Amino acid sequence: MRPAISSFPNDSFYQGALRDASIVEERPPPLKSQFLLPQLPEALGPSSTVSAPGSTFELDGANSTSSPTVEGEPFPVSFVAHSSPESTYRQSLLNRGESDLLITIVGDLLSANPDLVASDIGIISPYYAQMRLVSNSFASGFASARLGELLGPDRAASVVDVEVNTVDGFQGREKRVVLLSTVRSNRGGWIGFLNDKRRLNVALTRARDALIVVGNEHTLRRAAARAAPLTVPPPPRTSQVLQALREEEDKEGGIFAAAAGDAAADPDADPRIWADFLDWCQERGIVQRLEGPPVPA
Repeated sequence: MRPAISSFPNDSFYQGALRDASIVEERPPPLKSQFLLPQLPEALGPSSTVSAPGSTFELDGANSTSSPTVEGEPFPVSFVAHSSPESTYRQSLLNRGESDLLITIVGDLLSANPDLVASDIGIISPYYAQMRLVSNSFASGFASARLGELLGPDRAASVVDVEVNTVDGFQGREKRVVLLSTVRSNRGGWIGFLNDKRRLNVALTRARDALIVVGNEHTLRRAAARAAPLTVPPPPRTSQVLQALREEEDKEGGIFAAAAGDAAADPDADPRIWADFLDWCQERGIVQRLEGPPVPA
């Protein structure tokens, strides 16, 4: 794992106790991609833009302050922000726009890096329905057909070898490239499984050469903002409201955060870790904002 990839997990989950092995210096040059920009000088601003050919998303220039043409070695981590809405499927959740964007990113990576093979890429998500949606997109030939013009027929056909799994199913595994599909995209800041710091730690430490996190920045920050003020247990009169929130989270298989005043909640559940991660990305100029379908109220 490159030091830049291990940096945030090391500081956030291990109190800086991890040490990089000397072998990391022998890794191949960083991968190229329009979704992996150089770490930008502070003066250029905290965010960047990225084009997405073949995607349903468009650039959101109004939310970007730095130049996408700055030269330099690609930084191996990025957060690609979008506003495609989530939807329910049976007892789980999925995000079709995010699935479409993942195909675009895979195509761009394979196009820009001739030595990278599809089996070097892993896509993970905490939601089973999203895992099945993305997996079917690659296994069915849909992704191959969409990427045929960009990659050529043979290389496009190879994308069936992209491995798609849940975060839990990928524990103990590694890939050269990992794409993390966060799925959640709603105005209320409800993020369910994403509350779990252990799952986030697993997800962020599966990549050796490049990590691209895809999600709705507003939703993730809203979740942290909801949790932040609740530093003491709520008064008894709010118990019915809290019970309703717990039931809503339970329906989607999520985890109700301890920060919301539930003494019985998992102590590793804290959505504020996402604000920390987004701030870390923002400071390095590696948040890239795309404009997509609006999130419904």
